[in-house]
Amino acid sequence: MLQFWFEYEIPSINKKGDWSYNGLTEEDARKGVQERIADFEMVEVEDVYVGNVKRTSNAKDSFYECEGCT
Repeated sequence: MLQFWFEYEIPSINKKGDWSYNGLTEEDARKGVQERIADFEMVEVEDVYVGNVKRTSNAKDSFYECEGCT
């Protein structure tokens, strides 16, 4: 599994930033991060523009799961 860092923009609320999301492919991660950002910012999914990938890393090197989550 890979961790993708994406740039994003929400023109309707004039916000830009970056967000990471884990996925097997960039396509999967891009869709998931768009939904996650929309939920977090309380906007429609269509309002979130996911831009370029800033970086990619191996999620196993930086992703930890708590005992209760497994």
